[in-house]
Amino acid sequence: MEFVEWKLPESHDVIFGKPWFKDHNPQVNWQTEEVVIPDRMQFVDVDGPSFSHNMKQGEYEQVFRVKVLLQPEVDGIPEPIFNVVGKEFKDVFPEQLPDGLPPTREVNFEVTLKKGAQPSSRAPFRMSKMEQDAFEEFVKVKKGWIEVSNSPWVSNIFAIPKKDPVTGQIPKRAEWLRSGNMKIPLSWVFDYRYLNSVTAICKDPVAIDRGTLR
Repeated sequence: MEFVEWKLPESHDVIFGKPWFKDHNPQVNWQTEEVVIPDRMQFVDVDGPSFSHNMKQGEYEQVFRVKVLLQPEVDGIPEPIFNVVGKEFKDVFPEQLPDGLPPTREVNFEVTLKKGAQPSSRAPFRMSKMEQDAFEEFVKVKKGWIEVSNSPWVSNIFAIPKKDPVTGQIPKRAEWLRSGNMKIPLSWVFDYRYLNSVTAICKDPVAIDRGTLR
């Protein structure tokens, strides 16, 4: 569409001339003062060679590819897979975790250390009163989910605030400690840096995924 710039009164934004009406041939309703441009979209059967030729000539403004798939009809909305699995294994996904530690398994987790590694028992980080209260709620001593350990290995723990559900912002740790807001969710971080530095890395070769899946 081409425009010619003219000085128009404030009552007019644009004036359509005869060439425009001739090219677009709109439908004019003089009673409602409406101008409707007809839709030029139409369905045309075109063979492959003609379609390729027309594409090169730029005769199509837009081209869409539609792929039709036949799917069986489904009655209602299918139940999410997690709900199905949760119902089948109710004993594995209880509503509330039981008190106490899990039972002893046949295979226990082990960390292989480098030769000559020495245990680290650093002093714990200092915590504010609010952080101590949040930590006690996290470990739930009364629930029996942790037990007193006599291990020579000690790793510190500290809290990082998550997004505030009220403001939608993630406060800095110092801001959270000064705020005294116990409703902000927390992420507890274990300082395993020293343990990681003396852990022997497993160097067993791993099979290539592509070869395993074939």
